[in-house]
Amino acid sequence: MNLPKDLPLRQRHVLIAAFLFLLGLGLYANSFQNEMFWDDDDFILKNRYIQDWKYLPQYFSENAIAGHYLLSNYWRPVLLLLFSLEWHLWQDWAPGYHIVSTCLHAVDSLLLYWLLFLLFKNQGLAFSTSLIFLIHPVQTEAVVYANAVSDSLTSLFVFLSLISYTRLRLRQPQPLRPYLSFPYLSSLILYILGLMSKETAFVLPGYLLLIESILKQGSSSFKEKIPPLTKSTLAMHATFLRPLPLSFRSIHLGRIGVTQNISYRSGSPNIRWKPFFVGHLMSFFLSLKEFLVSRS
Repeated sequence: MNLPKDLPLRQRHVLIAAFLFLLGLGLYANSFQNEMFWDDDDFILKNRYIQDWKYLPQYFSENAIAGHYLLSNYWRPVLLLLFSLEWHLWQDWAPGYHIVSTCLHAVDSLLLYWLLFLLFKNQGLAFSTSLIFLIHPVQTEAVVYANAVSDSLTSLFVFLSLISYTRLRLRQPQPLRPYLSFPYLSSLILYILGLMSKETAFVLPGYLLLIESILKQGSSSFKEKIPPLTKSTLAMHATFLRPLPLSFRSIHLGRIGVTQNISYRSGSPNIRWKPFFVGHLMSFFLSLKEFLVSRS
């Protein structure tokens, strides 16, 4: 995308953002007339929980398709909140769900652009990477399949969390108590929301390792690029990920192997998912706090 070199940076950002968003809408506009199918019945069309706000507490206590009298290993309350908002706006009008999914995917590409520019200060790199993310065919299922909006929703929270963390790391001077600052707390909250949208958000601490290695590029050796943050994160993840029965299929479909080992009682997932969820929150909080305390 060729822009005049004398154009102010802010205007370049605005033009690139507008281009990416409109391109995303244009690319997937032909999916707006798609019908609802497959898991859309269980999660949306026949899920009584999302169709009545009185079931709001059940979003957080039962599995995602309990509203259709089914058992599953998905605990996604934030996703159910989104579906409920959409249902109360346009009921079973399929184009509404597809438009929201497409818009979320386009916004994700903008957030990726923002994150990469913060890290590398290279507009060309940030734009080209975000463009590939936006238009690559591998994204098709996540965009045109209504129930797969969980992928774009999770990406939204993960990108926002990483942006908030990166802005805190780049802030000069560092706050006296960075772990009590708004960017740190918002990054943690966004991570929680991501986990409550889809389990794949658990990878966020791994991205923190990459961000730290990028910000430490001036070090003379690889070991010096790994701050205390990464050591504690690796230790925590080795503890909580080792027992998970991951398989090629679960990785390929974006489903975490922990879903293979969940039992049910009265239509709700047993509490065995909690060590997984709490473990990754501990990994994020403790490792980030350790790093920020060392910098204060």
